[in-house]
Amino acid sequence: MGALNPFDDEPGTLTRRTRNLALVLIIGLLALGSAVWTFRSTWMTARDTGPFTGTVAPSASPTAAVVPTPGPTPTPIPTPAITDPAVLVAGHPYANAREIVGKIARSPGVTTTEALAIAGELATLLETSNGEPYERLRIEVRQQHPNGFRIEVTGRVAGAGWSDDLRLHGPLGGIRFGEGKHGPQRRYAIPDAVIPALDRLASTHPEVAALRPTYSDPVVAEWDADRPGIYTVRFGRGGCDVPATSGRPIARACTSFVLVTVDARHGVVIGVAYEVTPV
Repeated sequence: MGALNPFDDEPGTLTRRTRNLALVLIIGLLALGSAVWTFRSTWMTARDTGPFTGTVAPSASPTAAVVPTPGPTPTPIPTPAITDPAVLVAGHPYANAREIVGKIARSPGVTTTEALAIAGELATLLETSNGEPYERLRIEVRQQHPNGFRIEVTGRVAGAGWSDDLRLHGPLGGIRFGEGKHGPQRRYAIPDAVIPALDRLASTHPEVAALRPTYSDPVVAEWDADRPGIYTVRFGRGGCDVPATSGRPIARACTSFVLVTVDARHGVVIGVAYEVTPV
């Protein structure tokens, strides 16, 4: 047996070194597996809950990104139209001048300051049949004399086929609704959805029921700002021979109207009148 090389390891050293190397390799593999598992869990969580902010190595065959499909946009539920005139409540819809000053068309001579002051007064005066702001509103202001103004208001609430036509006049601080030569107030801005109920109520009167088949659908219905729940329904037809004229024609051609005033809150007819307009 030859002498050992002084540079050779001692007997058994190679075996120990192999074991140590194997142990280090196993520990490394375990650490690598743990890191891979942590990365996979983090990626899946980010995919399900939000965007992933880490860095992912590109794959050999890239796959198109999955874009989540947005859900349907909720459809707003429309407010049912009021069809019962008994529950239609008039009110003042404007709180201040800023809400209506932009609707004013002023003639030369009416200053911006005066228009703003008039708008403030109108905000307290204007009233609508359903308490809602006019969907369409136009206000014309003219200087009547150095200290006075004439104002014409035309407004239509949502769902109405006709407008309120109002006339006002007076000095600043004293604007009021017109009377006599300043013109009548016509309040026809009523939602169309309540007209059929007014028609049925008017037709409960025997006299109106007898005439109703010969007249058209209500031409217009007018609401009363001073008497809540009171409406006047107008039925029209061609001809001059309405009961008010006792069959005697007043012109060669006429338009005849039956005006039926009803109390919608109590469900009664208050009065019936006739009107004949030569054409």
